[in-house]
Amino acid sequence: SLLIGVILSAIYWMKPGIYHQIAKRKWLLVGCVGLLCAWLALATKHIVLDESIGYTIQALGFAALIVFVLEYSGSLRTTWIYRGVAWVGLYSYGIYLWHSLALAPGEMLIRKATALGFAPSIIWIVALSAQFVIAIGIGYVTTRAIEYPFMLMRNALFPEKRSSSVREEVPVAGGQLS
Repeated sequence: SLLIGVILSAIYWMKPGIYHQIAKRKWLLVGCVGLLCAWLALATKHIVLDESIGYTIQALGFAALIVFVLEYSGSLRTTWIYRGVAWVGLYSYGIYLWHSLALAPGEMLIRKATALGFAPSIIWIVALSAQFVIAIGIGYVTTRAIEYPFMLMRNALFPEKRSSSVREEVPVAGGQLS
């Protein structure tokens, strides 16, 4: 699904006309998301199907979900949940690169909570929440301390030579989420 995200991003930025042709087909997007939900609920138990056409169905379904949320979220964009997910998305690459550092503290938390006799469901919720917070924190710090300074250096050394036909709302490192 990472590849589908990269392909979708390339279409969005390099072929905006094609992206908008896809985006204006609201019911096709809804149908793809519906198919994705049905697939996840019913077909993933069948390993052969899931590991063959399942990857394609999931990739297309999640791509349709992304396009649907981007284009038809309307007033949802002002909610704190949407804004929070968008904020985490700014740091998703750093989270992806460094999330494994959150595993060891989570494991320690699981061992300590188990020794104290907490219920497994409570341990699971607390450990997973702690790992999310740690991974997001590490992703935020590494993005701000490493990725953004290098992006600024890259932009200073190699200024963009794009034509004005490319979208203008390219986010700037450290910029505000609109």
